Amino acid sequence: LYTISIEQPRQFDMKAQVFGIGLMTDGSVKFPFKEFTYADFTLDAPKGLSRAAAYFGISLPNIGAVKISGNLTPFGRDLHFGNLTGQVGKTDAAGFIIVGMSAPHKVTSDLRSEALDVEPYWNMLPASAPPPGKFFLNDPIKLELPETVDLQVRYAVKSMKMGGHKFSNFLLDAQLNNHMLRFRHLDLNMADGRITNSLIVTPKAETLALSLQ
Repeated sequence: LYTISIEQPRQFDMKAQVFGIGLMTDGSVKFPFKEFTYADFTLDAPKGLSRAAAYFGISLPNIGAVKISGNLTPFGRDLHFGNLTGQVGKTDAAGFIIVGMSAPHKVTSDLRSEALDVEPYWNMLPASAPPPGKFFLNDPIKLELPETVDLQVRYAVKSMKMGGHKFSNFLLDAQLNNHMLRFRHLDLNMADGRITNSLIVTPKAETLALSLQ
């Protein structure tokens, strides 16, 4: 047993397991949680998350083992998830995510991956396709974007598998602010060339601005 003191931070460690999912964490905190200093964590699900999701009535595709590790550190009203490394099925990722806890909430992330496998989710896309000869349906597109979140995401992948095809050097650079979703980059290598895109989406409207090179 530790002698509890609100003046000095105390080390802690915890191990938990449920539905075959293990969580290990250790860090430092001032009791009674007056000041949280840091926490290192590892989430390990060798059999995936399907069993846990089914308990809550959620159906997830079987994407294989999941393992995520990193550290959590508060800076003012921001939570920094740093040194993140993850392995989900055949997909890996590494980088950081910063979550601002003050409204409007801000989320900033920079993640990089050697391989991204979209195949487990491909069958979850709508089965209906546009009529032959048309790229888009005639139905208007209206989007409801959250009004209390500023989001900035950058994700780079060396190799991506999607729809039975392999692409390389995929880059996603997206920003959501002022009620507008802007994709600065939606780029990838394909057929000995490179496709570069930028896209602007305005909520509650039918207007899409697209540039394609």
